[in-house]
Amino acid sequence: MRFPTTPMCDGALLAAFEPTTRDTDVFVATAAKAGQTWLLALLHHLRTRGRDPGFSGLGALGVTPWLELPWDPDSAAPYDREARLAGFAALPDPRVFKMHVPYDEIPRPPGSSAKVMTITRDPRDLPWSMYCHMLAMREEVRGPFVADFDAFFEGWLERGYVFRVVRSFWAHRDDPGVLWLRYEDLQEDLPREARRCVAFLGWDLTEADVARACA
Repeated sequence: MRFPTTPMCDGALLAAFEPTTRDTDVFVATAAKAGQTWLLALLHHLRTRGRDPGFSGLGALGVTPWLELPWDPDSAAPYDREARLAGFAALPDPRVFKMHVPYDEIPRPPGSSAKVMTITRDPRDLPWSMYCHMLAMREEVRGPFVADFDAFFEGWLERGYVFRVVRSFWAHRDDPGVLWLRYEDLQEDLPREARRCVAFLGWDLTEADVARACA
């Protein structure tokens, strides 16, 4: 199945969304805790030229929605699929979407000029970051959780989720519509990586715009 349905992914929503994909869309698909939130914030600040530091009062997920998630991350209540699709349709260009799926599950139809971005991070840093993230979540949102880190780490390794996602992108790393970034590179020189994003996306920004977005 092209778009499988899981507790974290509404496959039917992705199937319905794919025909509505715009050439200006940007899909940021990564493994969890690899630097995606940082990258999404950077992209929002770039597209607004650094003039919307408060995310329009909507929060990060309000301006860069988590496309495939079937439920509200604040309340854990299921989304209404049709209302969700209508909300996506109302977003102005360029739309930027958060995704935690392998490359082949991104709803970009053949021939689309929509862009795909991913970011990776030293995998040794991921399980501890994920553990701390889940530990801080409310129980009704988090669901069952193994509090012992050693057991959590063993389960993380056995699932192999991170490696599947990264491997799915590896075959496309040189595709013209794909940009692969590294968390450590953003740490080293954020303005440089921001300029890479701007060039890849074809957005018209000045150096002053980039500096303001990175401030």
